[in-house]
Amino acid sequence: MNILSIEEGFPPELTSARLPFEFACELVKRGHKVTIITVFPRKYLTPTIVKEPPKGKFFYWEKKDGFTILRVRPYFKRASLLVRFLEYLVLPVTFFISGLFVGKSKDLIHCQTPPLTIAFIACVLGKILRKPVVVRIQDIHPDALVKVGLLKNRLLIKLMEFIELFVYAHASLITVIAEGYKRHVVSVIRNPE
Repeated sequence: MNILSIEEGFPPELTSARLPFEFACELVKRGHKVTIITVFPRKYLTPTIVKEPPKGKFFYWEKKDGFTILRVRPYFKRASLLVRFLEYLVLPVTFFISGLFVGKSKDLIHCQTPPLTIAFIACVLGKILRKPVVVRIQDIHPDALVKVGLLKNRLLIKLMEFIELFVYAHASLITVIAEGYKRHVVSVIRNPE
């Protein structure tokens, strides 16, 4: 298969990006072609950047371990709550635009959530390009954000719940890391508010 994977982070960043990297490596070992759409390596998540992002470029291509990486802007140098919020809003737009061009020749679209906005654009791309979408759920949003007190605005919670339901309803396949996550996904699909 020719797979497009949309990832919020990817090595050399020191985040949960290791999992998508290992996943892509395993897919290549099994004979699949993999293209990753991700961000320029962010300085605040990378101890040392081997290669500085090209100045003045909106995107650049890399080859690594048998797969292709399309890195797109925006490029944020600092970490703060405001920067993370801006990334949460802006990255899906840049990934969506990139996916429209790159996804046409692919057989399948894959993504990981959180963030939920990445899964949302993957599902929209899947509808537009008529490609199946596989969503890998690593954490339940917005539920987890509400429970730890990071998300309190009722309007924002309702918006994220709408996005969550859209993703669950439009993904071709959803994978989860725990039985409790599976129960949550099934309950959201069966009992939308």
